[in-house]
Amino acid sequence: MRAPSPRSALSILFGVIVLALAIGSHRLSRAIAERQAASRVFQRSLAMANEASALGRRQEQIAVHPRPDQDVIAQVNAVMASLGIPTDRFHSLEAGTDVAVSEPGGRVSRYRRQSVSLALRDLRPEEIGGFLESWCTSQKIWIPSRVELHHARDQREAEGLYDARVVVTATYLTDGGAS
Repeated sequence: MRAPSPRSALSILFGVIVLALAIGSHRLSRAIAERQAASRVFQRSLAMANEASALGRRQEQIAVHPRPDQDVIAQVNAVMASLGIPTDRFHSLEAGTDVAVSEPGGRVSRYRRQSVSLALRDLRPEEIGGFLESWCTSQKIWIPSRVELHHARDQREAEGLYDARVVVTATYLTDGGAS
């Protein structure tokens, strides 16, 4: 067998180098794409963590009167009327809990937390958002603590209406010890 000529050996070596560079280039571009994807996930996670942290730092309003105003129905109707939402879309109000707030160590404090559930029917998403924004602006004590949305029954598919259950909560200070 004859030894390869220097020219053919050089050609083979050149081919191997080009192949190695092509493989390396492909791996590098794949690694860059993966790093960019990981960076986007990290940025989204960081934004969500910052939002959660900001929500955790929010101060809750506490009333210094014995109990918050009980005329929640009139307050709901006023907010709906100010937005031009027919008040017949306010379906019901359910009294929730009214419990003492526990302190560390299991002691009962002078603070109490009361909740009320509002049922709103056949609203568009922008009406729900407008209601919540207006409610938060006009109500300093009753703070939305939970919002549940369900597609409204008895609607055509294209209408996009929702039924909303909004739980509002008030924390207040009792005038004497715990009740």
